[in-house]
Amino acid sequence: MNVPSSGFISGRQVLANFFNVLLSSKAHWYRIIAPTSDEPQHLLIKSTFPSLSALFSLDEYFTCNLLVQLGLAWYKKGSYSPLKTAWDNFIAEFKLHAEVTNFSINGKQRFYIGLGSWKEKTHPPLTPLAVWKKACCEGSYSVPKL
Repeated sequence: MNVPSSGFISGRQVLANFFNVLLSSKAHWYRIIAPTSDEPQHLLIKSTFPSLSALFSLDEYFTCNLLVQLGLAWYKKGSYSPLKTAWDNFIAEFKLHAEVTNFSINGKQRFYIGLGSWKEKTHPPLTPLAVWKKACCEGSYSVPKL
């Protein structure tokens, strides 16, 4: 039986604590892995759905490797992919007010995490689709400040 290392456990706890701090901020959807420059509309995607690396103010490569080490992503053939079930388990394990969903832009399905707090009257809940439609219609989207 594999027992998780203390670094694995404490790393997951630090990530959970970071997400909990965001509860005082307006909610938004963040892309777990940043789009690559060859994806159509990658600049609009990056500005509308900042990646976790942008949220953490860390290098994308470092963030992806961190997610692999924490069991939340895998690496294969030069690319990183989030593990949906692992994220769902992580959210449940730490009782986080977060949601992971997949959403397709330009035929490419990617994973997004909703972090922060929605407020029915002042900041009503939005789906990634609603955010994306607004961004495409207006040419940009104002991401809530943390």
